[in-house]
Amino acid sequence: MPVVPAPLATLEVGSTRLSFIPDGVTHQRPAAMFGNVGPEFWADRPEEFDEQGWMIMTFGSFLVQSGDRNALIDLAWGPKTVDLAELSGGQMEGDAIGGDLVANLAALGLSATDIDTVLYSHLHPDHVGWAADADGSAVFPNAVNVVTEQEWAFWFNDPAAAATGMAPDDAQEAVLKEQLTVVADGDSPFPGVRIMVTAGHTPGHASYVVSGADRRAIVLGDAVHCPIELVVPNLGFAHDFDSAQAVAAQARLDRELTRPGTVVAGGHFPAPTFRRLLDTTPRDYAPVQD
Repeated sequence: MPVVPAPLATLEVGSTRLSFIPDGVTHQRPAAMFGNVGPEFWADRPEEFDEQGWMIMTFGSFLVQSGDRNALIDLAWGPKTVDLAELSGGQMEGDAIGGDLVANLAALGLSATDIDTVLYSHLHPDHVGWAADADGSAVFPNAVNVVTEQEWAFWFNDPAAAATGMAPDDAQEAVLKEQLTVVADGDSPFPGVRIMVTAGHTPGHASYVVSGADRRAIVLGDAVHCPIELVVPNLGFAHDFDSAQAVAAQARLDRELTRPGTVVAGGHFPAPTFRRLLDTTPRDYAPVQD
């Protein structure tokens, strides 16, 4: 069955509610995204593509609701449409379309001022897109911005960051600095949420563990982009900053994701967003629905 973009979806994790809030979508050719496998690998996996043969990667955020507290994990692509071939000088194909995050948040009865925390997996453009509006003001003015210490140090203190072409713009940087909390592996910056540093895609990339009494969900960020990476590791994602670290991060996640009661939450996944990794040979996964 062809894949489709992930819709709004909610998962109860104990007393915490975790919701995927769609913002938009990009369509990609796998050859431009994964360098360690060839066309024959993808020819055997038609279930990874839509009806036109594109790989779908959804843009979105995860809303974490605990008591009267509301956090977003990442801020998606933002209200813009970009031709990726033009942006990358022909190295990428497809388009990148965003703009639905705030409206989809409103569908759950929340406005931007209700968000008190933004937890960033990393600071690539498709994860900070709603940080600032067109006037340079914070879209979520009451939110504390949470970033790992390694991630902050790289983007704003390391000369190598500029060469990536993926640093936050000036307005986004200013907003991030307004209310900044720098965290480390294992910290808990929001009730029921723990940082798991999964560096490699970027130097300070973080995944987030949302825990309840009976189960937990791990929000992957970009440590894993597509469901196929759950069962076939080390495909060589083109935009990983350090491929060796990325492999190590995937290995750490694999050990965690097969623990009982653990749900996979993939922010770039096509539908469904929430899945369960099965401890089988060969490895497989199953959808999780509430």
